Amino acid sequence: MANEFPTQTSNPTTTPTGSNTGVSRSTGPLGSPTITPAAGVAPSGLQSTASAKPIGADGTPGGATPATGDATTERTLERAVKATHEAVDRAAGSVEQAADKLRTSMDKLNSLEQEWAETLRTRVREHPLASCAAALAVGLMIGRISAPSRHDRRE
Repeated sequence: MANEFPTQTSNPTTTPTGSNTGVSRSTGPLGSPTITPAAGVAPSGLQSTASAKPIGADGTPGGATPATGDATTERTLERAVKATHEAVDRAAGSVEQAADKLRTSMDKLNSLEQEWAETLRTRVREHPLASCAAALAVGLMIGRISAPSRHDRRE
């Protein structure tokens, strides 16, 4: 496939665009302006990857890794790992304590519910007529509260 873009075959005229931009302008073979980044500068103004220092596995410039780095890096990493483990252990202990308290509270509520239900059954068996009257009164009150008022019915 032939190159669709014109290439420079003659010496272009180069003029710098600014002292710190790292970009120069030139005129191509068809007389159209072209912009070329200076050596070591990417078009965005950042340092290009060709001249950048390598970054190591640990993220430090220069390619230092914990295996080839100094002993202080290894000690710092070990302290950070130890502190993280201790924090996780403390959090796990707190979660276990909260779960135990929740289980205890749930057991108490379940036993209280069973006691109240048994007490209610006993009262209904002992006083069936009073229980029916109480149920009727509660039903009437709920009906009055939930029914629309007379004022609302007229509209």
